[in-house]
Amino acid sequence: MKLRPIKENVVKDIRNALVEKNDIALPLECVGFHEPSAPMADDKAVLFAQRYLQLGGELRYCTDEKEILQHLQEIQAAHGNCAVGCCTDNLTAFLSQVGLQDTFPAEAGREYKMGVLLSDGLVADSAGMVLTNKQNFGTAFVSLPPVTVVMAFTSQVVGNWEELVNRMKENFKTFPTQMVCLHPDDQMAAGTRLYLLLVEDL
Repeated sequence: MKLRPIKENVVKDIRNALVEKNDIALPLECVGFHEPSAPMADDKAVLFAQRYLQLGGELRYCTDEKEILQHLQEIQAAHGNCAVGCCTDNLTAFLSQVGLQDTFPAEAGREYKMGVLLSDGLVADSAGMVLTNKQNFGTAFVSLPPVTVVMAFTSQVVGNWEELVNRMKENFKTFPTQMVCLHPDDQMAAGTRLYLLLVEDL
């Protein structure tokens, strides 16, 4: 995949952040929103990746559909090739088309070992992943499956919560009625193997 120079720099910086990740496990704590720390990078996607990894998160960076499928297949295989529930219709169709086995729309009340969710935004200053009812979170999935994969795009990264809210007001005719800002060290994620697939779409 041929990238413009600015894209190549972003990809390089995020991949460097992944290589430099500190693998020491961080303690779980119950937090709603993290206080932002001093900036570590100018690019919001790189800043998000650095802070997400600092919190002990598992991040897979993808530049095309092939890498998306490769990472999902590796995650699925690592957890016994379990069936995958997906709560976003168009994402379910995509995953089925590209060959992810046993992928089907999530049904309310049914338990899945592995779930794939689409984020509605990533907040750089707190490393938060935002899930809303716009992608059927809170309806098809009322809690996180034991293996949870959140998919998001680099274009969804915003600097802070206020910027995210303003973007949602612009993008949605009606504001989400259910919203969760999830961090890798939240109590909500306790007992869940949480992965983030960050897809490059700059």
